[in-house]
Amino acid sequence: MNKDINILRNEMHNSISMADKYFEDGMLSNSCNELKIAILKAEEVFHITDSVEDKNVLLELYMKIAKYYNKIYTITCNKKDILPSCMYYEKLIYFYEEELKNNSNNFIDTLNKVLETYVQLLWVCLEINDCTSFERFMPKAYKYAVKLSRKSKVYEDEQYFILVNIFKGDYYKSLNKYKTAYLFYLVAMKKMKYIYKKMPNEGVLNDLIIIYNNLSDIAKNLKRNKDKIKWDNIINKLEKESEMFNNDK
Repeated sequence: MNKDINILRNEMHNSISMADKYFEDGMLSNSCNELKIAILKAEEVFHITDSVEDKNVLLELYMKIAKYYNKIYTITCNKKDILPSCMYYEKLIYFYEEELKNNSNNFIDTLNKVLETYVQLLWVCLEINDCTSFERFMPKAYKYAVKLSRKSKVYEDEQYFILVNIFKGDYYKSLNKYKTAYLFYLVAMKKMKYIYKKMPNEGVLNDLIIIYNNLSDIAKNLKRNKDKIKWDNIINKLEKESEMFNNDK
């Protein structure tokens, strides 16, 4: 049996090497095809060994191929090219949610992983206007984001709470439900503003400006002129701060 596993692992690594080579050459479809072969081998190995190490290899491959499909989509802008990524994101979510149920030792780390996957999946849903899937995945993503923000005050952990609120704002904005979108953008803004006060840097500032731009746009649609003027004034102030960051470089 060990010999068979070693053969499978070698075949898997060969396919991964080929996938990386195709990716470097810009042959993304060929790269994905090789990764599919590697995944079949990795699934077979994990089925035999049931080891954490083999499971982690498999999960890394799921994420890798999903992101490759995302990359193809950014080039072709063809929705069918991004759809396969959803399947791999859902596979990842299944494994991470099982870990959350069964293993509390790495709870925060696993929460980060499951939220990273949900964020990728929700982004795809918004890109392809799949409202049904968005509404199916968002409640759990929101629940996990709230849980993580309560357990950890590290920005990398808190960012998921901000992101899911921005996504909800984007979603309701796309449905022309501007009042609801406005509320979620406000929640995201308040959290990001608090983080920027604690940790002023260019990256956080630019993200905060994006949120304010969304609030300004919604205020315009709602004909809330005073709010729009207020958000625009804040944006102008923050853009000056952004210029200061650039001048200091």
